[in-house]
Amino acid sequence: MKRWFSLSFLCLVAAQLSAQSPSWVRLLTYNIRYNNPADGVDAWENRKGELIRFVSNQNADIIGFQEVLVDQLKELEFGLNAEDRKYEWVGVGRDDGKVKGEFAPIFYNKNRFEKVSSGHFWLAPNSDRPELGWDAACIRICTYVILKNRSNGETFSVFNAHLDHIGAVARKESATLMLRKMKEIFPKGKHILMGDFNADLTDSAFWGFRNWENSRKDFGSKEYTYSTFNPTVLSGPIIDHILFDFRVGQKRKARILRPMLANRYLSDHFPVIWEIQF
Repeated sequence: MKRWFSLSFLCLVAAQLSAQSPSWVRLLTYNIRYNNPADGVDAWENRKGELIRFVSNQNADIIGFQEVLVDQLKELEFGLNAEDRKYEWVGVGRDDGKVKGEFAPIFYNKNRFEKVSSGHFWLAPNSDRPELGWDAACIRICTYVILKNRSNGETFSVFNAHLDHIGAVARKESATLMLRKMKEIFPKGKHILMGDFNADLTDSAFWGFRNWENSRKDFGSKEYTYSTFNPTVLSGPIIDHILFDFRVGQKRKARILRPMLANRYLSDHFPVIWEIQF
């Protein structure tokens, strides 16, 4: 009787510790290069199968994609859910708030997280409609989702953005706008921000994020996230980032991955992956 009680007690304690222990969350950001037939050998049709397989094999819990056209979005949704249909996504096309233009979608594991709410805003002075912002060359958008962890009920937000590649003023104002929107949309909550910023985080435009944890801290001066499809190019800037503004139990070192197909990179950007414990 005592032996049975002891075993039962130990099992109960182990179950409680397991339930209380934090779980790892794998974050991934990836600019996949828009579907441009003029890319020739590097066109989407030639690399999409391997790119989707690569992303699927990462088993990420939350993915922020950039430069995704609607046909690419459909293929990502189908391919990433080919086995177990675990991903749902949020996002709209930046040109009309529906399907036109590039998306900055967020995919999340619906088995682990429940969507509380989601939305988007444009990176422009009038952020509720499609328009060029400041000195930007393109219309830019930021997508967000508030998620609840199904295992413990904890909520947090994820923002995914693609900042302008030309307008320095636009990048600075976009960063300021995103910080303000985070406080409005999810006040006093935990925030994750990921995306293609088209600038290093050392840029003064991102001064408002100086106290955030960021993946850039894990990368040396010779590492880079933007290049070309050609692997003989051995240098470039670090412009793809993951950040968060809360304390975590643990975090593993962020990594820049360089997936390839037939001696060509799968995109002109490299994905960044980071695992953290809430």
